[in-house]
Amino acid sequence: KYDGGKTVKQPTFKKTGKKVYTCTVCGAKKTAKINKLGAAKLSKIKKGKKRFIAKWKPVSKVSGYQIQYSLNKNMKNAKKKTVKGAKEKSLTVKKLKSGKTYYVRIRAYKKINGKTYRSKWSAKKKVKVK
Repeated sequence: KYDGGKTVKQPTFKKTGKKVYTCTVCGAKKTAKINKLGAAKLSKIKKGKKRFIAKWKPVSKVSGYQIQYSLNKNMKNAKKKTVKGAKEKSLTVKKLKSGKTYYVRIRAYKKINGKTYRSKWSAKKKVKVK
């Protein structure tokens, strides 16, 4: 009979975590691995009049997402929006130039003990706003 366990090392996007369980009868301990955090991936970008809506599937155990968009394919002079909350799954970006093509990418982030860990950027998707 083991207890609910105590997380001794939080997982990040690059490293696995560690959880220790203690037997409630004899006091024996066992450790278990906690999988790495998943990366975010854009599923769809919907264009609108001087705006676009970026959609993605939520990633569990993260603090939020960062969405970056730019007129340049190489993401030079890109603007960044932050979305707090792991359950969020879309963001509307407004006040854009009509008729222009924007390149968009996303990444997840997690704050652990005051330090922020970020996943790799997703593949870019392009959208031409109306």
